[in-house]
Amino acid sequence: MNFPRTSARFIAVAALVTVAFGVQTAMTAGPSAPSQVITTDPARILDTREALGVPAIAKVQANSSITVQVTGVGGVPVNASGVIVTLTAVNATVPTFITATPTGTPRATTSILNPGGAEAIANTVTMALGAGGKIDLYNLAGSVDLVADVSGYLVDASLLAPPGGTLTIGAYEGKQTSGAQFTFHYGCQRTQNGGEVWYDAPLPAGAVITSMDLHHYDAAAGGAVTVRLWYSDWSDPSSPTNAEIANVTLADSGGMFISTAAPITGSAPLTLPNRYYLQVEIGASSQLMFCGADIHYTMG
Repeated sequence: MNFPRTSARFIAVAALVTVAFGVQTAMTAGPSAPSQVITTDPARILDTREALGVPAIAKVQANSSITVQVTGVGGVPVNASGVIVTLTAVNATVPTFITATPTGTPRATTSILNPGGAEAIANTVTMALGAGGKIDLYNLAGSVDLVADVSGYLVDASLLAPPGGTLTIGAYEGKQTSGAQFTFHYGCQRTQNGGEVWYDAPLPAGAVITSMDLHHYDAAAGGAVTVRLWYSDWSDPSSPTNAEIANVTLADSGGMFISTAAPITGSAPLTLPNRYYLQVEIGASSQLMFCGADIHYTMG
């Protein structure tokens, strides 16, 4: 998923609530689903003095609202559920107050700005977005110009995949154990006659394996050939505690180089000095050209 350039600041929140940085204070209720705040470079999405975000240059009149499109502009993605926005009121003709409400919901009863006259007054709030990714700004009395600058947005935390990557393990990196016989061919390791080969998976602390792609050739001649993924507690090297995470039986490749995909569920985050490793086990009279693996992971 691609997001706009950010200031590398991610904040997990349990609900959408107002964060006030100006003189005014306000609170705008929002959904309670876990969300993540992503800050961005400031971008102006509304200026009634310049017809930015509105059809024409015009102040917001008394007892009137304007609707402002937030998603899809100013670096806010279409799947955003909330926004961090600095609202500025200027050129008010009389003392008034401004409210901000997610479009399609009852108008807020709490003000976010209380202009006393023509001087500018600003407030930064975090609020939920309404229908179509929009918000409504309401002015009580007189007329006033409104300006809005976004500096971040909120998204459903479940939509953000944790950062991670792929660890590629070469076939030659394996360590044979007793009974394994192997030769090297076409960048693969040929193992046969009931042997085993072990592959270390040197992943960083916090890594959670999500899937593997196992590369092989002619895997099913004779007995079964399996690849197991292990999680091992090496805090006591003399007596490690191993937990099997995956057990994959490799299919006959039909005389071709193929990959077998293996999704992984229930893998716990790696905590050092624990480790992951692969075990390639060959059945009696079997032979296998094991050509390596791509191990995909996220950071838990």
